[in-house]
Amino acid sequence: MAKGSEWERECSKILSLWATEGARDDVIWRTSGSGSRWTTRRKRGSDTYNQAGDLCATDPCAQFLFDFLLVECKRGYAKGKPSESINVLYWLDRPSNTKPPLLAQWWEKADEERLRAGRSRAVLLFRRTGKRACIVLERDLMGDLEDYIGQYKHHVIALYMAEGPTLLICDLERWLEWCQPEAIKRMQETY
Repeated sequence: MAKGSEWERECSKILSLWATEGARDDVIWRTSGSGSRWTTRRKRGSDTYNQAGDLCATDPCAQFLFDFLLVECKRGYAKGKPSESINVLYWLDRPSNTKPPLLAQWWEKADEERLRAGRSRAVLLFRRTGKRACIVLERDLMGDLEDYIGQYKHHVIALYMAEGPTLLICDLERWLEWCQPEAIKRMQETY
């Protein structure tokens, strides 16, 4: 079993339980080919409903999340060359003439797909091997959520990118405890 598909299944269950406040673990699942069917059909000028990104709603009760967000899932990458690991200090260490850090590459891909899919925002869910799961989102989105929910009172890593948005990395479990589904539903009304 590929580690990416296993992580997507785990994320599906985590987000299903979150979206239903613990009632169901089956309302979100992997998109067809982790979004590749949507991408391929899009290149030919066709659209495929609800198949952009790595996850989608399989029940109408979870559709609110995917009407608003494009969700990408990444797993592993704890070791290897610095440019292929999730090491936020690589932003500072890398020579300026090398390709962007892996996290930046993932974000750029997710944001481009978000725009093509017509979603308001994108998030990345990632877990390094043997470490806690994290969520990456734009600082602007976090600020808007804090206006609805109140201050997020856990550690955050901020990535001030030279080009593009400021990204925040938060512990996924703590973030989901803080950000209740109702907040995302209310956010949609303002976007």
